[in-house]
Amino acid sequence: MQIQRAAFVFFFFSMMLISCSKSADKQIPEIEFLYPKDGATITSDSIYFEVQIRDDKKLERIRLSLLNEEGVSVVNPLFIHAMAIDTIIRHAFYPDNSLNNSILTLHVQVEDGINQKNKYLKFNYFPPTDFITEVLLLEHLNDNSAIWKLDLMSDKIHRKVYLQREVLAIRAITTTDKMYLMTAKPSEIIALDLNDFGQAWTYPSLYPEKIFTALAVRDNNVIISDRAGLIRVLQGMTGNVVVSTPTQPDTITHFLCQSENYIIAGQETVSEGKYFIGMYYNASGLMYRRDFLDGPLIGYAELEHQNASILVVEKENGFLIKRFDFLSQLYQAVFTSEAFQPTTIEFIGNDILLLASKNKIYRYYLGSNELELIFENSESFVLNYDKKNKLIYIAFEHELLRLDMNGAILKQFPVEISILDFIIVHRNS
Repeated sequence: MQIQRAAFVFFFFSMMLISCSKSADKQIPEIEFLYPKDGATITSDSIYFEVQIRDDKKLERIRLSLLNEEGVSVVNPLFIHAMAIDTIIRHAFYPDNSLNNSILTLHVQVEDGINQKNKYLKFNYFPPTDFITEVLLLEHLNDNSAIWKLDLMSDKIHRKVYLQREVLAIRAITTTDKMYLMTAKPSEIIALDLNDFGQAWTYPSLYPEKIFTALAVRDNNVIISDRAGLIRVLQGMTGNVVVSTPTQPDTITHFLCQSENYIIAGQETVSEGKYFIGMYYNASGLMYRRDFLDGPLIGYAELEHQNASILVVEKENGFLIKRFDFLSQLYQAVFTSEAFQPTTIEFIGNDILLLASKNKIYRYYLGSNELELIFENSESFVLNYDKKNKLIYIAFEHELLRLDMNGAILKQFPVEISILDFIIVHRNS
């Protein structure tokens, strides 16, 4: 009887302690919209926002969604897990054209394991209906570089920038109205204004005698990789560091991209030459997972509504396509080929990829695992996909071609320079 009474007392006090610990957290998370303000009017293609979230304990889950006037989500919600007690989220949604001239609402829901907070911001969305397409060309002149702009209406090109250094890669972000150059010796990221091509800001490498190893852009972010496996996300307008990953001394990054929730890095161990994919949380830069691969990662995309992603991995005589399931945390090889090695991969739909070798373009269908040749030439070329207009551009040494999605040539643009690389930019007219 005494044992039963003691057990009952122990159980009673244990429940009291648990109840007290659960009710101890009375602090409801705070949500503050930094940009835009309530009632604002957004006139760009993308809807960029900044939200600050605070709590007295670590946040467990944040959900951000974009709602129409009926309260229905119009884009895939953004989910973020396990964040610090005080954090700023920067993100951009890209609604489709059916939402022109709408009143939309940004919904933020925050949970800390006990408390939940919802906050709403209503704004007007009037995206531009007219835009112009510009092509920016990169030319190498020994150890110097030049940036040219091609006028697609007159077929004329104009030199905009001349740099006494080698430019290794170029990217652009329409919402910031800037292009970004990755240079060598010194190793820097240079942001140029797309209106007058004046220099907006410069971000130097920690190792100036070496080089940044990869450059990518998404929404308003510029993602760069330095030596020692260090990856940084810069704010595209200012060049300020938003997120940094931990350093990995024996690691070099050769591929970068950013998804809704993760920074994706194709990496290699310097000492052993082993390849792997590193996935890092966008919000904190901490590692989500790291998995070894059969070769270098050369393409990555997440599949909408499937909770899965597709990886394209280079092999010695071809390539491999793998599918990663975020729920089961398992990889599955879905296609392999030894016909060619892709140099460019463009995801043009949830189940279609463009795979380009040095002189051929293939269309790959994920559902049926079919590989279809749509263009071939005897000369080598560089490819870019114009997502807005659904067109393919390829650059030879002295010529640019515009193709339709079946590989048919629509227009030729002869140029007098030797094209090393190029990018396509859409700007409001």
